[in-house]
Amino acid sequence: MEIANSVSYLYRLRLEGVPVIEKFKDFNSLCTYHYDDHALGFLDTSYMMACLGANNMDSAKRLTDSIRDFLSDGKGNTCESMKSVGSDLCEALIAFEDGQFGKAVDIIYPKRYQIINLGGSNAQRDVINLFLIHAALKSEEKRHRNLAKMLIFERKSLKENSPLTDRLIAKLVTV
Repeated sequence: MEIANSVSYLYRLRLEGVPVIEKFKDFNSLCTYHYDDHALGFLDTSYMMACLGANNMDSAKRLTDSIRDFLSDGKGNTCESMKSVGSDLCEALIAFEDGQFGKAVDIIYPKRYQIINLGGSNAQRDVINLFLIHAALKSEEKRHRNLAKMLIFERKSLKENSPLTDRLIAKLVTV
């Protein structure tokens, strides 16, 4: 879980515009040893964040292939959570990376209440909420920007004293 925590932290920084590609490269090299583990859906999605944060599309494809094989042959809770939401989250992360922000929103927003099934703590999974907000902010579709506004104010009601949430509110003015 230490890798997932670190990757999640780096991904949050990346969403905020901090250049962390070199750090992601370090973690991506560690994650490659775990692509076939499929121990927890949250871990698999964290590994995808590491691939994409390191701008390593070959690793992302390798992980995607491993997940696809796992979904066709696997059993258990992790397999079910990856089928129901994890593989879609990975697809949304890739779409975001490709600049297809609206597609990312359309993939993951309908499943946002299923994210809990991936495992991890509320704090760990918060990176996925932030991902959805940033995708909605970057989308060119008005309905997504309206969604971003709703998600940000929902976040503000839950985290009243969060400087991060305040920065997201400030970003609303620029979209």
